[in-house]
Amino acid sequence: MDEKYNISQSEFELIEQYLNDNLDAATTQQVLEQIEKNPIFKTKVDTVKTIIAGIESQALKNELDVFHEDLEQKSRSTTTKSLNNKPWWRPLAVAAVIIIAAGSYFWLGENATDKLYNAYYTVDPGLPTNMGGNTMYEFNKAMVSYKQGKYTEAISGWKDLAKQKQDNDTLNYFLGSAFLASDSIENAIKYLEKTTEQSGSTFREEALYYLGLAHLKNGNKTLAIKALKQSQLPQVKEIIEQLD
Repeated sequence: MDEKYNISQSEFELIEQYLNDNLDAATTQQVLEQIEKNPIFKTKVDTVKTIIAGIESQALKNELDVFHEDLEQKSRSTTTKSLNNKPWWRPLAVAAVIIIAAGSYFWLGENATDKLYNAYYTVDPGLPTNMGGNTMYEFNKAMVSYKQGKYTEAISGWKDLAKQKQDNDTLNYFLGSAFLASDSIENAIKYLEKTTEQSGSTFREEALYYLGLAHLKNGNKTLAIKALKQSQLPQVKEIIEQLD
């Protein structure tokens, strides 16, 4: 694969932090020097910038607004599904980072399931953060931690909110994502399964995909295939073919 598309997870996170102005001055200067001296790295920065631009699109902002409204409706039944309209951007965003991650396939892992997991897994990029009321502040504060790789902090914040909204698919999905990113596989499976059980969930396709990868990480090919076959996301067919 062309080296300029082979972006590792650590590179992706570094570039994302650079683009979001979350690096200290010394590290920022190092990145700027890399961009100036290394055309391949510059291409990687442009690629990540394109991905983030798509994620931060107006369509995504609209989804977050709907989620905000759902959380603020205190009288709403806990069994009510949130975010009923599935946005077009999430499969594209996940597909983009999958393609990048796939470049590392032959470098990572020691056995077949580890290689597949490491090749196709990348952390869900999360939602944009727009600070609002008290409830929204807590959700977005946790999202900022999540996007900075501070998964323990994110999990703590979202779990507090989930006590009030146990069936909120957004909270369950990102709790599952945060646990998976921190290699707490059993907890990730628990929350991702909660999301997949809600047929109307906005995040169901992604949750099925990551649930399949979580089972793959656990070495359970049967459950991995079962979850993946229910997802319509790109690359699922490739994974299943390599598992069969």
